[in-house]
Amino acid sequence: MAPLYGAGIPVYLTRGNHELAQPDSIATWTNFFAELPRNGPDGQKGLTYKVETNNACFIGFDQYAGRSATFDKTKYDNAVNRGMVSPWVFGQIRSTARRWVFVFGHEAAFIGHSTDCLANAPGERDELWDALGERGGVYLCGHDHLYVRCEAPDAKNNPVLELVVGDGGAPSNPYDKAALNGKYDRQVVPTDRFVNAKGEPDGNTGHHAMYFGYALVTVYPDRLEGEWWALTNYDTGNLATSIPPAKARFEKLDSFTWWHH
Repeated sequence: MAPLYGAGIPVYLTRGNHELAQPDSIATWTNFFAELPRNGPDGQKGLTYKVETNNACFIGFDQYAGRSATFDKTKYDNAVNRGMVSPWVFGQIRSTARRWVFVFGHEAAFIGHSTDCLANAPGERDELWDALGERGGVYLCGHDHLYVRCEAPDAKNNPVLELVVGDGGAPSNPYDKAALNGKYDRQVVPTDRFVNAKGEPDGNTGHHAMYFGYALVTVYPDRLEGEWWALTNYDTGNLATSIPPAKARFEKLDSFTWWHH
């Protein structure tokens, strides 16, 4: 991220499961990333926060600090799992005056490869989805080591866009468990628009094991223009032996327009 920091471009981020596993995780995080806003709910200052600029509101939330003592990532049960999404997040989505609302956290809203995700606390996940649906909002996340552009409806059948962008360099995952979403809660299986994952057979990325890449979204008053750029001259299937290219070649393999609903 040095080029971004060096250019004075703000970097906003949230804790993931690897940070959670470190000793004194919260203190280490808030000390190291002291520049993150401290405007979130009590107990989550510097972890959950809001940033507003121009016509967009960005809400980053920590999915671990408020979890219930009974939390079990193998279960999809409101009675057992609580606290993944602070009520503060729902309030900020509904109250912002900005036209575009982006919410981001580490884990995906729906099962893709990892079975731990916001579906572990289905009531909170669905309240988040309904709040985003009311505002034409977008959810950004990672956790799974792949890229997926998908959408799923809220309770009123408004489509909500989810971008899973976890393809920044970790060993790739297959996109192999999405059908499990049909077993839980609202039983909604997201509609996939583009998938870049290990062994993905649909041909989106030319049957390559997977490409590393990044997503870029440009915000306009009435729409979003999205792009996914892939590092196409690096073999992700042999990470132990692959030599990084002397000159990286990035190609735009996915592009989309998302209109405000």
